[in-house]
Amino acid sequence: MLSLFVFATASAAPLIPYETYTLDNGLEVILAPQPDAPLVHVEVTFHVGSRDEQEGQHGWTHMVEHLLFSGTPNSGVAVYEEIFQGLGVQNNASTDTDRLQVYETLPPEHLPVVLWAEADRMEHLSEIIDAELLKREASVIKQEYHHSVVTKPYGQVWPKIMASLFPQDHPYHHDVIGDIKQVQSASAANMKRFLGRWFGPENATLVIAGAFSIEDARALVGATFGRVTRQAGAEASWDVRPSSLDDNVEIRLDEAHGEDARVYMVWPSPPIYQPGDAELDLISQLLGGRADSRLHRALVEEQGSATEISAYQYSSHLASTFVIEATVASGRTGDEVAEATQEVIWALFNDAPPTDAEINAARALLERDFYLRLSTVAARGHMLSRYTDAAGTPDYVDEGLARYLESSPQQVLELGWVTLSQPHLTLHAVPAETQ
Repeated sequence: MLSLFVFATASAAPLIPYETYTLDNGLEVILAPQPDAPLVHVEVTFHVGSRDEQEGQHGWTHMVEHLLFSGTPNSGVAVYEEIFQGLGVQNNASTDTDRLQVYETLPPEHLPVVLWAEADRMEHLSEIIDAELLKREASVIKQEYHHSVVTKPYGQVWPKIMASLFPQDHPYHHDVIGDIKQVQSASAANMKRFLGRWFGPENATLVIAGAFSIEDARALVGATFGRVTRQAGAEASWDVRPSSLDDNVEIRLDEAHGEDARVYMVWPSPPIYQPGDAELDLISQLLGGRADSRLHRALVEEQGSATEISAYQYSSHLASTFVIEATVASGRTGDEVAEATQEVIWALFNDAPPTDAEINAARALLERDFYLRLSTVAARGHMLSRYTDAAGTPDYVDEGLARYLESSPQQVLELGWVTLSQPHLTLHAVPAETQ
């Protein structure tokens, strides 16, 4: 998946001017004022994801995401529903393997109340945790799991892929939404310990981007987050852990809710920002990133074996995956699609290497996407937050896209082939009526 694009400019001025500092309680603060912006974006990233869950805790980080909207003794749930909505504040949260983030986009005059609310739940969330609340949220998550995994078309594909691609002791082996039994078994005491370990200010980054002044923001942050108590928690200390397969793996999954057969071909690939990561983003554009890509031309237009096909590098902290997804055309088989895909890949790296025009078109798409991501305060704030989390510094904003623009065609092919010449996993999602 293509994410975190930044264009390396020849100018000394940073693309997103910012100031960063750390509070006494350990909270990292990044302020990125944009005086001509109409809105402000606030984003709090906790550097914890499903990778950090021990056996018996699978799904707890995602559960905390739910709990964050349960209010505190000072606010109640109304602050996130009635008050925020009444003030025109858009708010949401997300959890993945590597982080949990909560964010708001708002009119600038409401920045004080939003910062107060965020600091309040960072400090006081654990005070509302009890067995009744956990039971209620576990029930909500069970319903979410049913709708997003069990009954959603192709919803069981990715949990199956991750469990098959990564060994049981790998932090990415289990799904972000977790194991429902382990979610239901969370006790109030254990959840409070989990919060204390991972959700204190010393394991978080606050980003504010948009229409505000540095002086006012510093004062507000000090008056709100400056009062949050440092926890006794430990920072995540994972080393990169790329996966690998000894041989090709083939899985056939009965698809109960999707109408069409699909094929997913997945290669273990380098972690984000490691050699090969950017090159595989470019390879994904050459193979399946646009209507004139190699796979679309061959399988959709010429052979007619697929109706849709895409390719992407899904980059994560410890390990990544290079993915090709295809919808099988009526009357054709997934095996045909997989075989034809392999032939296109072989040709790209051997008989018919990419032309300069193809490489330049792939780079142009990345550059375009970057500028689109700079067009809103929410995207700018999100970019600073993601770079800080994944690269360890917001300074990477001025380096990211240079990886794509400066990688030579030879380097793209050499590093891409390191991944795509290795064993991979193929999953066939096959509806019952097509078997």
